Formats: sequence, structure tokens, C-alpha cells
Amino acid sequence: ILIPLAIYFANLPDRVLKEYESKLITHNITGLKNSIYLERELEKNSNSFEKSLIILIYINNCKKLQSVYGYSALNKILKEAARLISSYKQIDNNFEDIYSLESNIFAIKYKYTSENNLVKFTQLLFADLEKMEILIDKNSSIYLDLTLGISNPKNIKGKQKLHEAQMALDYAIEKRIDILVYDPNIKSEDINSLNLKILKSIKTAIDKDNVVLHYQPIYNNRTQKIEKFETLMRIKNSKNEILYPNSFMDIAKDSKKYNKLTYAMIDKSFRYFQDKDYEFSINLSFLDIVEKGFTKYLEEKIKDYDVAKKLVIEIVESESISNYKEIKRFITTMKELGCKIAIDDFGSGYANFQHIISLSQYIDYIKFDGSLIKNIHKDRKSQLLVGVIKFLCDSLSIRTIAEFVEDEETLKFVDSMGINYSQGYHISKPVSNIENIPQ
Repeated sequence: ILIPLAIYFANLPDRVLKEYESKLITHNITGLKNSIYLERELEKNSNSFEKSLIILIYINNCKKLQSVYGYSALNKILKEAARLISSYKQIDNNFEDIYSLESNIFAIKYKYTSENNLVKFTQLLFADLEKMEILIDKNSSIYLDLTLGISNPKNIKGKQKLHEAQMALDYAIEKRIDILVYDPNIKSEDINSLNLKILKSIKTAIDKDNVVLHYQPIYNNRTQKIEKFETLMRIKNSKNEILYPNSFMDIAKDSKKYNKLTYAMIDKSFRYFQDKDYEFSINLSFLDIVEKGFTKYLEEKIKDYDVAKKLVIEIVESESISNYKEIKRFITTMKELGCKIAIDDFGSGYANFQHIISLSQYIDYIKFDGSLIKNIHKDRKSQLLVGVIKFLCDSLSIRTIAEFVEDEETLKFVDSMGINYSQGYHISKPVSNIENIPQ
């Protein structure tokens, strides 16, 4: 009896060490080899990568999927994505291995035989994965939005391959390119240079009053008239070109210029609508609301321009609802002034219905995210989700607005669901002067 026990305890440290080592190099969700393992292989066994390259697969909508469906559903999505990507080992013999680097990045070790084979494989992989429907539950499914970055086939140095693939991926994301092979002419300085140019445009826009506002109509489905407008921000660069928020907003936030843009939007939109008989809305994020002195500034501007009764403050739901106390404090202050409150992009982020119910006495509008409305006339799952939210809003006396209404069919469908208002290109594109919109 004692001899087996002695052997067992003598080997225990080795077994524990091996178990720990196994966990250290394994992704905890997908069970695939992780970034630690891949980096070790590139360091110690770089010769095995001499004829191979690295393909990085980045899930662009991973954060949004987590916000909408939660961590447990995201884990299910990542496992299914790992299974789908791994299945291509059976399709292409050049597919050598797969790794999970982060929660939204997979890597493939791929044997390079020819440019034609690489193009054929990556295009097939990209197309198949993006059109693959992943089931979340009986009533919900999602599609992946991907970007691929690939190391240079001519580089034989193993340690550089992962770095090259990452640089290609960063550049592809920045330039909105689906698939990109690393080019030595593409350097990280290129991206930094682009960001610096945009940052300069932001600073110039603030200093030279080049913050430009456009206004998109909001259509009453019952009266069939345009009754409101949403204020949308743009900026002009030194070439007098219009830049849209998707190209400058993240950089503005990182550089602490964001709040100055918000202040310019507030002043310009209030001045524009002070003598017009329309409700108008401005978009505010949690970054605006928590900035020291912002609420006082907004109160003063509302009083100066006397726009309280026509002002709607849209709060981006995915950024704000989880910060319940700060939001409630801000909302109550605005409501006391006579402003209205809208929750923007509802359904795109973490929709905490309990918070909506708690704040219902202050909320005037819920705006459905465009992703729910875009194909609602033929997407049963979107119909069910919008129907549930609409029922909640009706019960709480909150009016509803459908964004991304792009055609007559969608307009008729959201109207048939009892949604109060519609907004989108079918009604009108954003304009710089609302007098140019036919009523």
C-alpha cells in the first residue's frame, strides 16, 4: 500500500506542473492552442514556419455581440467559430494549425505553395464564414463580420510572421479592407500618420469653426409628416472635404478633443433651431455626461437659446445604461428643465430592461437600432425582438422611432407594427438646411 502512495506523491509535482503548463498554453474558451503557444513555436521552432505564413482572422462585431447577447452567448459563438475555422483543415491540405490568440482573433498556420492557392483559400474562408448563420438559441442567430490580415509569403523568418500579420490586420481594419497581405511598404507609421492627419483636422475644425452640422428628418407614421430632426456632426478638413464620425470620432475621444466637438455641436444646433418650430435632438455619450462642468454648460445653453421645450437628448444606450446612477442624475436635471429624453440605438448594446423600466418616467422615446430595422420586413427574429421592445414601450408610455428605414416596404412594415416614427434615407438623407426638404 505504501509503495504506490509514495510513487503517487513523488510524481505529484510533475503532474501538477504539466497540468498547469497545459492550461497556460490553451485558450480557456475554445480549447485551442493560444498566443503563448504560438509565440513559443515561432521562437523555438521557427524553421517549421519557414514555408508557412500566418493568417489572422479578426471578428469585428465581437464586442457588439457580447453587448447584445452576453458573455455566455459570446463563448458559444467563439466555440462555434473555432469549430467552423478548424473544419477547413479537411478542405485544404495547406491548413496546418489553428490558434485562439484573443477573444476575437484566431490565427491559422498556412503552408504557402502559390499565390493562387492562398487567394483561393482566404476568399473561400472569408465568404463562407461571413454567410454562416450561428444559432444563439431557438429564436436568435448571428453572422460574423470579419477582417483577415496575412503575413508576407516571401518572409522566411518565423518570429516576424505574427508581427507582419498583425500590422496587415491593423491596416486592413483602419482602411476597411476585408483581406490584406502584408506589404513591406505598409508600416505602422502609415496608420499613425493617418491618425495624426485626422487629429489635425479635428483641431483645425474646432479652432476655425469647421464643425458642420447636418439634420436628418424624423417622420410621424400616423400624421405622415416630418415633425423632428436629429442633429448629426461632421467636420471639414484643410481640403474642405467633409469627414464623417466613423473616421474621426474614436480619434477625438482618444485625444481628449471629443468634448470640444460636443460643445460646438450644442452651440450650433441650439442657435439653428431656436427660431424653428421643430423638435430636434442631439446625441450625447456617457463621456459627455460625466465630464466635469458639462451639465452646467448644457443648462446655461438651453436657457440662453430657450430651446428646452423642443430639445430631445439622445443617449447612446450601449454606452450609458449600465452607469445607472450618473444617467439618472443627468436625466432628472434635463427633465426638470423641460427637455425630452431618448435612448438611442436600443437593441445594439447591453439592453438592461430593468434600468429602462426604472427610468421610464423620464424617457420619452426609444430608438430602435438600424440593425433591427434594416431587414425587418423579412427577418422573423428582428420582428420578434422589436415586437417585444414595442410592447414594453407601449406599457410604459414610451414612443418608438425606427432608424434605417431605407425603402417603402420597410416604412409600411414598421407602420403596421405600430411604431410611432421613422427615420432613414427613404424619408430623407441628412441635409445642411431643413428648408430644402419637401414637406
